[in-house]
Amino acid sequence: MAEKFLLIEEEKQDWEEKDIFYKYKQLAIWKLDVFGKYPEMFNFLKNAYLEDNKEVKPEIDSRAKELLYSSYQSFFSEIDYSKFKDEIDAEKAVHIIYWSMEGYLNQFQDRIR
Repeated sequence: MAEKFLLIEEEKQDWEEKDIFYKYKQLAIWKLDVFGKYPEMFNFLKNAYLEDNKEVKPEIDSRAKELLYSSYQSFFSEIDYSKFKDEIDAEKAVHIIYWSMEGYLNQFQDRIR
């Protein structure tokens, strides 16, 4: 159920946008908006992801991996790398930006819980 909700909410994103910085701004606003509306859903998803029961762990891991992969593919498809200087490894820079933003958003969510 949470997967379907997230996919519906995800449709509000402009996946055609090619500017990585604008995409991240959209994503951050979206995540904070959804978290603000449904904080218990995020708590549930976090607890489900951390579940270690051998009966359900493989299924949870599989679904989480699929959801992360499809979201990652959608988000990073067709990024305009021209904003990066030629001497910068743009793909590495995008990953660093991604990790930084995710870490910041997770830290922010933990503080407002």
